[in-house]
Amino acid sequence: MMNTGERDWWQTRWFFAAVVLLATLPLLWPAVPPLTDLPGHIGRYRLMLDGGSGPLARWFVFHWRATGNLGVDVIIAVLGPLMGLEPAVKLVTIAIPALTVAGLLTLSRTVFGRVSPYAIAALPLAYGLPFGMGFVNFALSIALALFALSLWLRMAGSRWRAAVFVPVALAIWFCHIFGWAVLGLAIFAVELARSRHPIRAALACWPLAAPLPLMLATAGGGGVTGGYSLGGKLLPLLTVVRDRWMAWDVAAVAVMLGLIGYGLARGHVDRRLGAAAVALSVALIAIPSWLLGSAYADSRVAPIALMMALVALRPATRRQASAIALIATLVFAMRIAGTTASYAMAAAEQERALVALDHIPVGARVVALVRPGCDDFWSVARFDHLGGLVTARRRAFVNDQFQGNAAALLDVRYPAARPFERDPSQFLDCDAGALARTVSTIPRSAFDRVWVLNLDTPPPAALPGMTRLWVDGGHALYRID
Repeated sequence: MMNTGERDWWQTRWFFAAVVLLATLPLLWPAVPPLTDLPGHIGRYRLMLDGGSGPLARWFVFHWRATGNLGVDVIIAVLGPLMGLEPAVKLVTIAIPALTVAGLLTLSRTVFGRVSPYAIAALPLAYGLPFGMGFVNFALSIALALFALSLWLRMAGSRWRAAVFVPVALAIWFCHIFGWAVLGLAIFAVELARSRHPIRAALACWPLAAPLPLMLATAGGGGVTGGYSLGGKLLPLLTVVRDRWMAWDVAAVAVMLGLIGYGLARGHVDRRLGAAAVALSVALIAIPSWLLGSAYADSRVAPIALMMALVALRPATRRQASAIALIATLVFAMRIAGTTASYAMAAAEQERALVALDHIPVGARVVALVRPGCDDFWSVARFDHLGGLVTARRRAFVNDQFQGNAAALLDVRYPAARPFERDPSQFLDCDAGALARTVSTIPRSAFDRVWVLNLDTPPPAALPGMTRLWVDGGHALYRID
């Protein structure tokens, strides 16, 4: 692509501002962003803000730890008391895709001097599956890692780069360890492409090792690792922007892969980011689906590998650039429109279920029982951790809080509730007798409400020893008599 003095429409400041603002659109309407794990996180934030006082202190202990999973928690600790818990969560969540979009365009401009149209094709990945699942600390760390990689390239040859990147590495690690690992792998690949010497490339990355002493000091209890399947590695790629409509989501992936193929055949590749894309693709193939207690580990890497592959490309001609920019912008706009509609529907579905809170008193003890998407393997789950909003709004005990790895900031202290004291005890099996079988094992003296969500058949009018207080569709609330 010829570097003339004329600035194309996709390289203007108004376009940059427009796509960043457009990226916030799906999250403006819902009062609570309808991301799978986010309600559970909101419940934890309530524990954090209560500071060990109130009804929740009977069942939970919150304690800060120096761990690589603190990004949004720290921000909510500051903003929550100033503007309220849920508005603060909404503000931070809106900022994540906006920062991701800005980071992708900034990285492209750093590499090529101008925004490549291929970078626009990567923008839908700001709403990739990891974000939709509510991995907000991870998503924030990746957005910051994009800016950090851009800064590393800009500071090439500077004697101050090492001093700058010691705190940068620490900040991204504290945000989420995956973001730090992605940044380290990308920078190693960049340096290897530059020097073509593995030892020199590794030595150049030494400022990124700043978190290692903290990791060694807090080692232990890392959580589950496993679930590797080489044959299943195509799934993280196909589901990279999975949300609600399979054909719509897979079509977007097909467009991105098609543009990558076209760019490799007809365009130019920046060898530094190309090397980073290859390294991340190897990581996608190599790592299991569970890594150190983090689910969907390989699915978290897939959108980043695609991001790097697209941002590494540059059209060969002005005509190519114009066509690709138009296609990529239209796809991004359509993805935002679809995601906006999907999130509005999801928020309405959640609000319909949350009417049950009118019948849950402050300080209640609630068993949430959620039927997962047994018949719909594609749509992202919306009810898995909805109980976190009961914890946040009613300061009630609910059995869906995360615990079990070194990154967890809370401990559940309610032995009488076992085996319904924490995640994943809220999930029902998919067979017809799952509800009755599960209800029969609930320790009645430890709870006073049972909240059933997402059944595929009308909830029963009564359960043994329980009175139904509320019902709507596949949702119902029962009082333990």
